Amino acid sequence: MNLIAGNPYRMVGLLAGASAKDQDRQVRRLKQFIEAGATPEDNYSFPVFGEMSLTVESVAEASSRLNLDRDKMEAALFWFYDGNAITDEPAFLALKDADIGAAQNVWTKLASSHNVTKRNASAFHNLSILLFASCLKNKNSFDIDIFNEALKYALMYLDSAFVTDLKAKATDETFSITKEEIQLLFLNSLYDEIKEAGLFEPNVFIQEVSQCSFAAKEAFLADFIKRPIREIESKIDSAKMTRKAGKEKALKAGSALFDATMPLLHQIEDILGVDNVRYTSLADKVAEEILQCGIDHFQHFRDDGPDPGVASMEMIEKARSIAQGNLIHQRCDENEENLQEWIDDKPVREKQVEIKDYLDELMSVLNEFDNAKETVSNANLLIRKSSPILSNIGNVLGKGDDFYLSLSTRVAMQAQSYIIEEVNETQAKVTQELFADRFTAIHRLKEVLRNAWQATLLLATLDMEYEFKSSRYNPNRETLKGLCRQLNISVSSSGSTGSAATTRRPATVGTSKGTSSEEGFSFANNAWWILGLVGFIIGMMADLGGGSFLTLVFGIYIGSKLSD
Repeated sequence: MNLIAGNPYRMVGLLAGASAKDQDRQVRRLKQFIEAGATPEDNYSFPVFGEMSLTVESVAEASSRLNLDRDKMEAALFWFYDGNAITDEPAFLALKDADIGAAQNVWTKLASSHNVTKRNASAFHNLSILLFASCLKNKNSFDIDIFNEALKYALMYLDSAFVTDLKAKATDETFSITKEEIQLLFLNSLYDEIKEAGLFEPNVFIQEVSQCSFAAKEAFLADFIKRPIREIESKIDSAKMTRKAGKEKALKAGSALFDATMPLLHQIEDILGVDNVRYTSLADKVAEEILQCGIDHFQHFRDDGPDPGVASMEMIEKARSIAQGNLIHQRCDENEENLQEWIDDKPVREKQVEIKDYLDELMSVLNEFDNAKETVSNANLLIRKSSPILSNIGNVLGKGDDFYLSLSTRVAMQAQSYIIEEVNETQAKVTQELFADRFTAIHRLKEVLRNAWQATLLLATLDMEYEFKSSRYNPNRETLKGLCRQLNISVSSSGSTGSAATTRRPATVGTSKGTSSEEGFSFANNAWWILGLVGFIIGMMADLGGGSFLTLVFGIYIGSKLSD
């Protein structure tokens, strides 16, 4: 502990409160010994507390620290003084002989009553210095119990009326300082030393001070919390600046803020209590910034870089452990819920990474056909180009995977809309051109229906979601089959009918053509007019065979009533 080991009174070999005359004489003697390379004569530096490396410069520096009254008062608070020649001198002699135990016995007996009097006042002070020197002799031998005992003796002495004796010895009579100010000077100096040396957490020191009774206690604690509050606010600002400068640094900033502020918050909590509004407000500010660091880390790396899920969740938990208010707790809950979904979906994302190239390829095909002419031949081409890509995606995700089924259904939906469009367009023209060139019209219709049927069979090789297959694909397939049979077109069911599908609705992928739920096979609205002319047509079309043509007309009529 440098307050004792490096005390300027010790460096010049004097007791606290030595006169200026004694100080000047001692400094001159020390310099003479040092320059002569000799060992200084017996003094009050007490080597038992550790060797000192004395030089002319170090002695001069120590002497300069005993020029101002405030500096001399602070130095006196951490060094021995002779307040009772009868009792103190034997203890000093024991320390010169490196007998710490004998000195401690002398002062302990005098202070055993815990009642400070003029006779034993210096014993309380000197015993506290001896204990401080013993427990902080080196880091490895630090003893918190001895430290706490030393603190209690020191505060009992500093809270007594006899602290003025030390003040009178150490400073000029014109120097004004109250007992409370002396106590604050002692505690602040001790706290700074503890913090700088890093011997233990400062909140341990504050807890011990809180258990002692002395005049400046309330003032010290009130002033003390200003330090960690300022420090915490500074660290919040620093973390915020780091985060805003680059979100890739947000995680590091949040972790550093948590580590740096936790002990400081504990100090404030110990002093103010967990329900104090100053503590809760400050804790929530720290939690808010840590939470935002976690959010920014997630947003920065979610699409590119290492998976941010687990690290961001840790930030949320750290923020929650600090948060006091309902609002910040609610924010933690909301973000945790969303983040947990992300973490749970990691296997899906990993699979999607595997199929990224396939997805890009599929989207390229869909974009290619986005503005293509809606024909059966384009439906066939779309299916044939998409099928191998979908097969690759299905092999990675599994044929029952919802995302795979939605992609496959998306292709099937667009291909079917092309088939429907050309069949409906052709049957509309047939009703208009039937009287002008019946052979060509019927031939064209049969050709389109034949191609549409083959395309519909090819469409069945795609996996589809149950809802689309049952309410869209199957009804249109049956309608088309009925039209083909009316014109004696073969409707053999060669080819696959596709795999079983789920009941989920298809997700939208890109822009779909002809996806209205009202779309299906239908004929023009003039079918009733055609039906009214059946008799006339039979007479004129005898070479076709009235029965077959009548069947065609009724087939057209029936087809017009079958749509989804």
